[in-house]
Amino acid sequence: MQWFLHIGLHKTASTYFQKEVFPHWPNICYLGAPHQKSLRELLLEEGEKLLLSREDLSGNPLAPGGSSWAAEHAAICRRLGRLLPTAKVMISFRRQDRLLASLYGQYIQQGGTLPFGRFFDVEKDAGVVKRRDLLFRERVEAIIESFHEAPFIFLYEELVTSKRQLLERMAAFLGEPIEPSRIRDSIHNRSLGAPQARLLRWVNHFDRTPLHPRGVLPLTNPVSRRLGLDPRTIFQRHLQWISGRRIELEPSVLDAIASLYADDWRWTLQQSEGLTSPDLLFPATASPTRAQVQYPGVEGQSSL
Repeated sequence: MQWFLHIGLHKTASTYFQKEVFPHWPNICYLGAPHQKSLRELLLEEGEKLLLSREDLSGNPLAPGGSSWAAEHAAICRRLGRLLPTAKVMISFRRQDRLLASLYGQYIQQGGTLPFGRFFDVEKDAGVVKRRDLLFRERVEAIIESFHEAPFIFLYEELVTSKRQLLERMAAFLGEPIEPSRIRDSIHNRSLGAPQARLLRWVNHFDRTPLHPRGVLPLTNPVSRRLGLDPRTIFQRHLQWISGRRIELEPSVLDAIASLYADDWRWTLQQSEGLTSPDLLFPATASPTRAQVQYPGVEGQSSL
């Protein structure tokens, strides 16, 4: 029996793979697919290939209480390595600035109230997401240390621009071919438009949630969710017509992020063996040698 573990990261199309790719892969038993075999049947069969996909196995990037996303990742890897020492790991990444913008949108959807400059604080490293959380090389090294084998690395950008090539690489890793035409394109998680995010962040100040326990009323509750009247659903679905413009980072913020991660992202591209286009690198205006503290104040800017 061979285990394969797909452990995220968050905001790298995990839901798409869980719904549209893994359940349809020939000769792979995806744990989570409808009509899957029982655990008893799986344990009695020889040569079964089992695939588990859970992005929370890479930690929680938005955990209340200041828990470190990167530290959670390393701890989970160590425990998984002891539990399933021969498992093969798959992990997906996304360029750090794009990942941060998407994570910030998710943070607001879950009730967050901080402006981007306090969500990710480059200067003081006191934000919800810490600088070390986005060092992908350290995450890969934690996997190697726990499983004694390099993971299969792929990129969100690869899915967007070269899906067939990605599926071919994934097939070689899994040891099972797949016909790309079997995989349909589909959107499973709707992005929050930038104007809607700005309005929702204001409403979140009144909503009592785990990310904002000092809110006036629990506007997000089981009843409002069931009726589709919680703030997130209202702004993400009912008011999606306002704008489809996504959250974007200001050039000065992008430059500061590139100062931190340009080298790490270049290393990640080399390890993925997928895409080699120069367009994937951080913009040329961002220099890795610039001072890391040249960043707007705590009200630092995104498109919000």
